[in-house]
Amino acid sequence: MTYFFDLDGTLMPHHKTEWLPQAKIMLDCLIREGNAVVFVTGRGPQDEGTAWSISKTMRFLKEEKMTHIPILYDMPAGRVIVDD
Repeated sequence: MTYFFDLDGTLMPHHKTEWLPQAKIMLDCLIREGNAVVFVTGRGPQDEGTAWSISKTMRFLKEEKMTHIPILYDMPAGRVIVDD
């Protein structure tokens, strides 16, 4: 199964680069069970120089050993996934 997670407000507090309580535990569990995870976020070039910039987000994910997870940056709000 593939899980798509928005970062801000779902896995991380808005405008911060840290996990919300239990987020990392849940992600580790899903991955350990063989699921795929994809991160989606509105964080983009407009956020450079902030605590939630792409570079700081990437650094955080590297420190958390989550660089193998694909991440889609600069995505507009609202997502629809169509699957068969």
